Amino acid sequence: MEKLLDTNNYIQKSRISKLKLRKICYLFSQDYTASQTALKIKVSRNTINSYYKILRSLLLKQEDLKIDEFLKNNEYSNESLNIKYIKPSNKNCQELIYFIEFKKRVFILDKEKKSFSRIKDFLKIDEQENIFNKRINCIKVLFNQNSNKYLILKHLHTANDLNEFTKNRLKRFRGLNKNNIFEHVKESQIRFSSNNTYVYNTLVKYFIT
Repeated sequence: MEKLLDTNNYIQKSRISKLKLRKICYLFSQDYTASQTALKIKVSRNTINSYYKILRSLLLKQEDLKIDEFLKNNEYSNESLNIKYIKPSNKNCQELIYFIEFKKRVFILDKEKKSFSRIKDFLKIDEQENIFNKRINCIKVLFNQNSNKYLILKHLHTANDLNEFTKNRLKRFRGLNKNNIFEHVKESQIRFSSNNTYVYNTLVKYFIT
């Protein structure tokens, strides 16, 4: 598979050895903050921030491919899925972020992507009345091939483990703002669904090799 970003030129111009790049990938996969990684391998925090931005972008692009494939496949199945939301505990971000939950897998929905347009109608986005409230934090839906749209099956109140995981994880980071919090939420989703080995192997595959 082709690299998702043209990183060869970036690596060639980098003053950091491939060994250190692997260490950066490893510490990122272990969810070290940029400050912790900078101290660990004795590189400036600004440099680590630059690499972390690239690594996060690579990881999220991989996940976008999975989401598109999942939604496409789901429309040809007869299995229902759940839609829940995350509300980041950040004063600069009060907006709900929606995600799909299906067979212990979770996928964050990006409002800027075409995939989101398939389900936004019944979520009533941008309307005063939202389908979620204190008693409802999950809706079970099914794609109806005859009507070519998703249909609501049930309104539920269930455990929202991803929401708790994300809120607790983001507390470790300082300086998150409205412009980059969505990327950190998506990264949290990947870490919630995958192990550290998957994250490391993915980054090494597309960033170094």
